[in-house]
Amino acid sequence: MLALVPGAYGSDGGIAQYNRDLISAMAASSLIGEVVVLARKADRKDFQQLPPMVVQLSPPGTQAAFAIEAVRAASQRPGYDIVFCGHIHLLALAALAAAVARAKLWLQAHGLEAWKRPSPFARHAASRCDLVTAVSRFTRMEMIRHWREAAPTKIRVLPNTVSEKFTPGPRSTELIERYDLRDRRVILTVSRLTSADNYKGHDRIITVLPRIMECVPNVTYLVVGDGDGREHLQKLAAQAGLQQHVIFGGHVDDDELIDHYRTSDVFVMPSTREGFGIVFLQAAACGLPTVGGCIDGSWDGLREGRIGAAVDPGDDSQIVRAVVAALTARQHSSERAHATFRFQNFQRHVAALLNSIAPAPHKCFRGRNKH
Repeated sequence: MLALVPGAYGSDGGIAQYNRDLISAMAASSLIGEVVVLARKADRKDFQQLPPMVVQLSPPGTQAAFAIEAVRAASQRPGYDIVFCGHIHLLALAALAAAVARAKLWLQAHGLEAWKRPSPFARHAASRCDLVTAVSRFTRMEMIRHWREAAPTKIRVLPNTVSEKFTPGPRSTELIERYDLRDRRVILTVSRLTSADNYKGHDRIITVLPRIMECVPNVTYLVVGDGDGREHLQKLAAQAGLQQHVIFGGHVDDDELIDHYRTSDVFVMPSTREGFGIVFLQAAACGLPTVGGCIDGSWDGLREGRIGAAVDPGDDSQIVRAVVAALTARQHSSERAHATFRFQNFQRHVAALLNSIAPAPHKCFRGRNKH
């Protein structure tokens, strides 16, 4: 398998994490001899620490170089049986690579980019897909609505999975000191803060924070993540006089992220355009009550309200009631609610999808030559 992705090993963000989980599950299948990963970017060097049967090529420096390397890899012999496309923005290139390799094409769809009518190039490439996996039922429905070139029967739902390392635990004394959280109740949101991601709902939480404070005066809103939208949110908090109640923690790595979940009292992200929301699973797995939206892929991430409270993200009163309820009567997410998203189940799902598009058995063998 040749996997063309925006990021995987060595990259941050929810899509990169999804790609890592999916590629790891693919590589564990007896049908797969090797997965060669070509990522658009890899910000760190830890992509060298890979699962068995996975090779990640060094990322090309430019978009043009990435395209050239993708076609070059696809043209090598022995050829690839499947080309996996980890983002719709790479679909035209992946379709070309699949044609060069005479391979089947698997597309992964996440969120916003799949919720609109595609370009002519993407429409042509979509007709070439043998399998499309969507991260949520919402994304699948939007693809069926807008991507008429992709047969609905080929569009399957493959939701996020959550790592076993996300578990309940004690509050971090180091984080309590860092953020001065002694005797504080903590509302947490984890996401990118780019201007393109302003649908996550940070501004909504800052707006209703004074109403929450009427019921829970000792509350702090902790924002984890970074990007070009951070300055806007800082100004919004300052204009509301909430500088002492809104803390921006910046980017944190996964190990420290777990401590942030454990040190908080409720996870809140009232998104309006979320593809799924792996952070809901991570928070719930760490024992946090969660609050999210009910009008997008968050509905799947919250498992229709069984993992956390699903509210109308445009209704301030619903957000306030759900957050106050979580802060005043802390109810942990049950293990049973989010266990369905554990990696073992995800791996079984991926194996079934591979079986549905795998070529004849004689073409599949483990241990191909390394690229």
